[in-house]
Amino acid sequence: MDRKNELLLRVYLVLICFIVFAGLISWKLIDISIVEGDKWKAEKTNKYLKWRPIEAQRGDIYSDDGIRMLASSIEFFEIRMDPVSPSDEDFDAHIYGLCIGLERTLATKSANEWRSIIEGARKSYKNATSNSQKKGTRNVLIAKKIDDGKYREIKALPLFNLGKYKGGMKVERFFSRKKTYHELASRTIGLYRDQNMVGIERSYDKALRGAERSELMRFVPPDLWIPLEEPTEYQIIRGKDVVTTIDVDIQDVVHNELKIGMVKNEAKDGVVIIMDVKTGYIKALSNLKLHNGEVNEVMNKAVVERIEPGSTFKAATALALLEKGISPGQDVRIDKGKKKFYDRWMFDSNYPSDVIISDFSESFSKSSNVGIATLANDNFNSKAGKKEFFSYLKQFGLVDKTGIDLLGEPEPFIKNPDKGTTAWSGVTAPWMAHGYELQITPLQMLAFYNAVANNGIYMKPRLVKNIKENHEVLKHYNPKTKKERIASLESIVELKKMMEDVVTKGTGANIYTDEYGIAGKTGTAAFDYLDKENKGYNASFAGYFPADNPRYSMIVVAYGLKGNKYYGSQVAAPIFRRIADKVMILEGGLTQEYSITDSKTLPRSSKGFGGDFEAIYSEISQTEGNYPRWARIESEGARTIAQKALIRKKEVPDVYGMGLRDAVYVLENIGMRVKVHGAGKVYKQSMRPGARLDKENIEIYLN
Repeated sequence: MDRKNELLLRVYLVLICFIVFAGLISWKLIDISIVEGDKWKAEKTNKYLKWRPIEAQRGDIYSDDGIRMLASSIEFFEIRMDPVSPSDEDFDAHIYGLCIGLERTLATKSANEWRSIIEGARKSYKNATSNSQKKGTRNVLIAKKIDDGKYREIKALPLFNLGKYKGGMKVERFFSRKKTYHELASRTIGLYRDQNMVGIERSYDKALRGAERSELMRFVPPDLWIPLEEPTEYQIIRGKDVVTTIDVDIQDVVHNELKIGMVKNEAKDGVVIIMDVKTGYIKALSNLKLHNGEVNEVMNKAVVERIEPGSTFKAATALALLEKGISPGQDVRIDKGKKKFYDRWMFDSNYPSDVIISDFSESFSKSSNVGIATLANDNFNSKAGKKEFFSYLKQFGLVDKTGIDLLGEPEPFIKNPDKGTTAWSGVTAPWMAHGYELQITPLQMLAFYNAVANNGIYMKPRLVKNIKENHEVLKHYNPKTKKERIASLESIVELKKMMEDVVTKGTGANIYTDEYGIAGKTGTAAFDYLDKENKGYNASFAGYFPADNPRYSMIVVAYGLKGNKYYGSQVAAPIFRRIADKVMILEGGLTQEYSITDSKTLPRSSKGFGGDFEAIYSEISQTEGNYPRWARIESEGARTIAQKALIRKKEVPDVYGMGLRDAVYVLENIGMRVKVHGAGKVYKQSMRPGARLDKENIEIYLN
C-alpha cells in the first residue's frame, strides 16, 4: 500500500472513530434527555394533574323477598360555576340565557339575581389588582342535591352547553343513604357514616362499599381544580347488594305493636325479635326507646346488651332438671312462697299463697321462684352439681355467643364453677335458677327458646342470606345448626308441654286463644333492687307459635317499668299475643276479622290512583290537598303524606303496594303483558323496579 493510500485509510479510520464517538455521545445525550423529559413530565403531571378518589355507589339492602329496599344510595349532583373560565365573547353572548334558564329550572332566584351573582364574581376576580384586594370566587354555587334529570336540564342551558371549560360548569356527584321504611328495623339495618358504623351497614361494609376508582383532575391557574370527565361520562361503580332475612310486613307489625305497648305501659325501652324456627333467620327485630313521648330506634339492645333475664331463664333450668331425670310430677315444698337459701330469703310474687306442696310442672307454669329454686338447689348446689348445671347450660348454647352476623355481640355472663373459688356462693344455684346472678342478651335467650321449638335443634341466628351483584347471587348463607340436639327429645317434649301449660293455665293464661296454640314463659326481673328509689323492672315473654307446629319463635322485653304494671304477664305477654295474632293473619292462619285492635290507624304504605286516595281520605278528613295522578301514601298514625309515585316509560315501574286494577293499568300502558298470581295488593314482581324495559312479560304476585 502506498503512502497516499495509507494516509487516506488513517483519515477514514479517524473519521469513523469520530463518528462512532459522536454517535455514542449523541445517544447518551438523547438518553439523558429522555430520562430528564420523563422526569419533567412527571413533575408537570404532579403540578397540573392529580388523581382524586371517586365515591362508589353503595349497594342496596333488601328485605327477604329481594325486592323491597330497606336502604339505598340516592344519587344527586352539586352544580357550581367558574364564572372566569368562559371567554368574554361567550360570556356576553350567553349569560342572560343561562340566568333565565336557571330561574325557570331551579325556581330559587330570579334571572336578574343570578346575573348579579355570576357577573359580580367574574368582575371582582378579574378586576382584583393585588393580593390584598379580595377576589371574587371561581366557585359559584348553582344548585345542591339535584337529581339526574335536573342536572341534565341545567347542563343543556346556554353557556353551560359549551362544555366544562368554555362554559365554566363544574359538577360533583354524591350519594345520600336513605332508609326506605324510616324507623323500621333502623338500628338493625344500621348507620352508614365515616366513623362508628353499626348494624348490617357495618358488618357487610366490605360488600356494600364496592371497589373505588379515581378521576383525573386538571389544575387551572391560579387556584382551580376541575375534573377532566363529566360525572355521567364514566360508568358508576356499585357495591354489591345485600338481601336480609327481614320480612317487612312482620317488621311493621312488630314495630307498631311494640310502640303501642311501650307507650301504654311507660316502658323506657323495648325489644322484640322474631326468628324463623327452622332456619334461624331473623324475620323482625325492633329496638325502641321512649323519650319525651317520642319512640325511636337508638341502640340495638336485643343483640349487644346483657341483662338479668328473670323467670324466662326458668325454661333452661327446667330443661337441665329434666335432663337430670327429674319428673314433671316431682313434688316440691314451696311453703306459701317463702324460703331461705343459705343466708337469703326468697319470695314468690304471690306470697303468701295457700300452697304448701306443689310439683315441678306447676311450679314452672305458675312461675314459682321458690319451687324452681328449691329443685335447682337440691340438684345443682353440690360441688359436682354446680359443674353439672354449668355443663347443661353450655350444652343448651347459653354460655357462648350465638354468632349472629352483626358485630358487637357480647359473651353471656354465666358463672363457671371451675374458674375461681368465689365465683359461686351458697345462693348462686337457686338464684341462677330463676334468672339472677347471670346476664345474657335477649337474642341469646331467644336462640335457646327457638331450639326448644325446633325439637332441640339449635339454629344460628342470621340477618343476611344473600350477597348479590346485578341480580346474580354471589353468595348464599345457608342456615347453620349444631350437630347434636341441645337435649334429648324426651326432655324437649316434656318442656314443650310445660311451656304450653304456662299459657293454658299458668301466668300466661291472659293471652290464651283457642284459635292457635302459644307456648312460652313469662319473666319479670327487678333491677337496682337494693335501691328503693330507683328500683324498677324488666318484663319479658319468650316463646313460639303455633304451638303444635312452631313456625316462629319470639321474645318481647319491656325495660324500665316503674308503674303499677311491671309483670311479664301484664306487659310483655299481651304484646307477644298481639304480634302473634297479626303474623298469623299475614301467614293465612287466621282471618282478618279475628284481629283485635285498640285503635285504628291508616295503612302505613300504599300506592295507586291518586283520585281513589283523595276520595277515601276525604271521607275521614285526612286529605292533604291535591293528590298526584299516581300516588304513594305514607302514613304515621293518623297523619297521611301523599307523594308522587314515579313512573318512567323506559323503566320497569314499582307496583308494590298497588291493587290489581292499578298495577295492571300501569304495566299495560307501557306495553307489558301481565300475568297475575293471587289477590289483594302486589307484594312481589318478577322484574326489578327501575330495570331497563327490555322484556314485555312480567308476573305480579298479590297477597
